[in-house]
Amino acid sequence: MAGAVFLGTPMPVSARNAVSNAANLAPRAAAPTIVLTFEGPQELAGPLTGSTHRALTERGLAQADQADLPLVEFRMTMGCEGNVPTCLAEGGKTLGANSLVYGSVAVEGETAEVSVVLLDVGSAQVAGEVREEVPVSELQGSTDAVAERLVAQLLGEAPPPPPVAEAPQAPADTEPAPASSRLVWGRYQPVPAWKWAFLGTSAALLAGSVATAAATTAIIAPKGPLRDDLLQAAEDSLNDSKSSNDIDPNMDGDLCEAARAEPPGEPGKVTNAEVTKICNRGDALAKVATATWITTGIFAATTIAATTLLFVRKAPAEGARAFRFGGAAGPEGGFVTASFRF
Repeated sequence: MAGAVFLGTPMPVSARNAVSNAANLAPRAAAPTIVLTFEGPQELAGPLTGSTHRALTERGLAQADQADLPLVEFRMTMGCEGNVPTCLAEGGKTLGANSLVYGSVAVEGETAEVSVVLLDVGSAQVAGEVREEVPVSELQGSTDAVAERLVAQLLGEAPPPPPVAEAPQAPADTEPAPASSRLVWGRYQPVPAWKWAFLGTSAALLAGSVATAAATTAIIAPKGPLRDDLLQAAEDSLNDSKSSNDIDPNMDGDLCEAARAEPPGEPGKVTNAEVTKICNRGDALAKVATATWITTGIFAATTIAATTLLFVRKAPAEGARAFRFGGAAGPEGGFVTASFRF
């Protein structure tokens, strides 16, 4: 089924119940939901993302084997300025997903403000949203209980029973290093398969656009086949029995202007219809060539961006790496998830 995507973004704090319910998701049970990691301190957001992904997988809404996809690269690829639903939904359509899930963890003192959003890709509308203040202590151990509660609210289910209190654990000798939001440049392995897919698609579109633009330009070139047709039509007009439509192919002026001129006393008509047809065809091809060259420039920029993504990634924090290796291995393919590193 389509994977839910967790796209991280900080959201303002306000306690609000989800507007989605299980009935809304039932028709989409056969399609994937793509899951991206939550934004925020990765020592908290990473494990919570993994628990949320597991909770959705247990309900049949996400796949257990999902690949790594950072939100910043997703935005860069799609050209999104912030988490705009319409732009994110276009990315989901590109991946063949039916829904995306994204969220954030923002810490203020001893409280973490957690938000989870479910985006319906088809309508580009937010289908469900949960915002809740959670004690930071609940995110420092097992986050399964918090994730179960959030997912239940997101899907309109009855909340799970409160967990049995556990004995306090001894503090760890060392604290996890803070997550880094720094982007680093350089070759790295393995490169996610979705980056190669974007590069291949953009390069193929660029090649096709260049070929079309070059072929169209060649047709309308000063020494191209369309010019030969124009001169031949003008030459034929001198040899037919009608002298009023004569267009001299050797004239100094514009052949098309002469052919399109209205004959005296015949408003709405042209001097030579055959030459005019060729001129009209040339005008249409010129517009096609211009539009295709513009498209070629766009595809070239996309290909450059796709190539750049092969060498850009987010520097992972130690906590984020630990969670990523502890999660399920991702499949080779589109934007899918587990915990996130660039």
